Amino acid sequence: MTKEKGDTQKVYHFYIYEIENLINHKTYVGQRKCSFEKHPLEDVYWGSGVLISRAKQKYGISNFRKTILVEAVCTQSVVDILETYFIALRKQEGKAEYNLAVGGQRPDSLIAKEYWSREENRKAHSDKMKLRWKNPTVPMISVLERVKEYNRDVWTNTEKRKQLMQILTSQEVKLKKKRAWEEKLKDTEFYNFFCKDRITEDFKKKISKAQLERYSSNPEIGSRISKSVINLWKDNDYRKTQKESHLTESYKKKFHESSLSKEVFDKHSKSMKSRWLDISYASLVSKTVKDAKLQMSKFYKEFKQAGKFSGSWNDWQIYWKTHKHEIEPMPNLN
Repeated sequence: MTKEKGDTQKVYHFYIYEIENLINHKTYVGQRKCSFEKHPLEDVYWGSGVLISRAKQKYGISNFRKTILVEAVCTQSVVDILETYFIALRKQEGKAEYNLAVGGQRPDSLIAKEYWSREENRKAHSDKMKLRWKNPTVPMISVLERVKEYNRDVWTNTEKRKQLMQILTSQEVKLKKKRAWEEKLKDTEFYNFFCKDRITEDFKKKISKAQLERYSSNPEIGSRISKSVINLWKDNDYRKTQKESHLTESYKKKFHESSLSKEVFDKHSKSMKSRWLDISYASLVSKTVKDAKLQMSKFYKEFKQAGKFSGSWNDWQIYWKTHKHEIEPMPNLN
């Protein structure tokens, strides 16, 4: 996002929008920071207020219409005034039923932002919450158990899981997440706090250690993630996207530099040695390779008999590597 220095605040591209429910004609007014390169109507953001979020979930996003009331290149304080004005105007007309707040950044939210911007306050809160979660007598533990029970219910129920995955993997949601994250990264303060300053080597080691403990304590998690990754790579669009990202010069340079690192090489070598010392792992790999060769040979014979492939075995091996996820079993020829 293009930014300019003002007297006391940075200047951004904002717009004030109004969302109308086409069924009951209730409305919601809000503000949004938008890229200069993008028209507000191209923005997939549809408000995040409590009532409007419930309404979208109840009626479906297709039953809402978004209108741009005004665009402005200004500071945050100015757009807060604009938002407050339009909400008050709509309230006088008996509209803005989905708006609970008067608009703008309230003093309490600014105080909270200032409070959480301090490292000592965040650390004190983190330590306090860790102690609370470790104490089994704290009522919040029951909340955690209810959340876990809900998640188990969703992921063990085939129909619910299918509905949830359709939502999460939809192009609309993916695009919305991507654009939202890109917008956040353009904010220097957000980038410095969440990316530049936090993603340190110590932070990475801490996350890695926590993940290893999680997988070792519950083998089902690793199995579930493994299945998810396999399903991802069966998606032609996902494989194409990954291949394109790996062909970029920046990725090649980064991969080359990391592969030359002695620390990375020693870590990988140690990991592979420990794996192959495990008899069960070696047996599993051997069985997987054997099954893959049998499957490749079986399809080769079927396709040759059906006249679908005329190349040699070497040609088939090359073809198989790039098309095995697209190949469907041939009908029984006997």
